[in-house]
Order: sequence, then C-alpha cells, then structure tokens
Amino acid sequence: MCLARIEGEMKLIHYFGESPDELYDLEEDPLEEDDLARDRLRDVEEMRSRLLEWRTDNIAAYE
Repeated sequence: MCLARIEGEMKLIHYFGESPDELYDLEEDPLEEDDLARDRLRDVEEMRSRLLEWRTDNIAAYE
C-alpha cells in the first residue's frame, strides 16, 4: 500500500512496508523517471510528515 502527496511541482510516494519513498519533480520529470529521494532526504522527511499527519487527521474524522 502507498500514499502520494503533491506539493507544488514535487510529488512524494510513501510506501508502507519495505519499499523506500520516492520523490519526483513533476515539472522537470513528468514521467517520474528520476527519483530524487536519496539526494533530497530533508524534503522527503518533511513531505512524509505532512502526508502521515493528513492521513491521521482523515482517519480520525471517519471513526
């Protein structure tokens, strides 16, 4: 299972489990061929945090 978040031109794909997160610059790489996650760890961590916070808030709203 995974979730994705787009902020501006950046897209984060967060996988639950063993697969690493992926980060793409959709403006420069609309086909998502160049994963930037290893080179932009801080961006990945910040976007993942906001994504998981959103998920928690939305799950709580429907319980």
